[in-house]
Amino acid sequence: MAVLLLVSSCSESSADIPDSQLTGAVETPVPSESSPTPTASAAPVPEPTATPEATPSPEPTATPEPTPSPEPERECSPLIPDDLQVSHTSLAATSIEISKALYDCAHEVGLAFADDPAAISTLMNRGIHGPLLLVGPWFDIPLMGELGRLAPERIMAAGFDQEVLYYALADFAFEQISVDQQAAFSSEGLSNGPLWLVDNAQQAVPLTALGHQIGVGVFALSGDLRALSPEIRNAISNA
Repeated sequence: MAVLLLVSSCSESSADIPDSQLTGAVETPVPSESSPTPTASAAPVPEPTATPEATPSPEPTATPEPTPSPEPERECSPLIPDDLQVSHTSLAATSIEISKALYDCAHEVGLAFADDPAAISTLMNRGIHGPLLLVGPWFDIPLMGELGRLAPERIMAAGFDQEVLYYALADFAFEQISVDQQAAFSSEGLSNGPLWLVDNAQQAVPLTALGHQIGVGVFALSGDLRALSPEIRNAISNA
């Protein structure tokens, strides 16, 4: 009986609440289990841009080395002075004096001992495109100085041992010439110009070779001059 009274009482209480108050209540909807839960969509990842390959730098062009200009050929022709006077008495010194007077340089030099007429004649008969230098007892300082001044392209050496040449001419290009022991170079060359009278037969050939370079004739005196031919006497008197 008590329970029935409680229910009835509650029913009455509800009936007494105005409709205006009941309508203000809002029911919160309960989400249905069947409704999908929205998920955040992943943002698209941009594809990586390919890095362009580096353009290789061109290799520097090698600068060609300048071609050295060929040295002009030296002018080494002899010039005979009008007032040339030979003052030395030794054959070696005379050859150097003539060489200095005639040549500023030389493409070729003839070289022989002053007391070797066969070697001197061999060189003169062969022909030398430059001065003839005569060696005294040895290759002394004046001789080596003259060779250095002339700066020949080659030295034609006659009458020397090969070992001597390699030692004495180490700074020069040389050619060893075989001596013709039968070679002869006239010791009585006459000219219309100056004439050297030689009373030493041993010096006739080397002096003739030296005089030939400057247009001087050589005559070797021997015996009675009255026996000489008129041609020779005239040459001597006009010298």
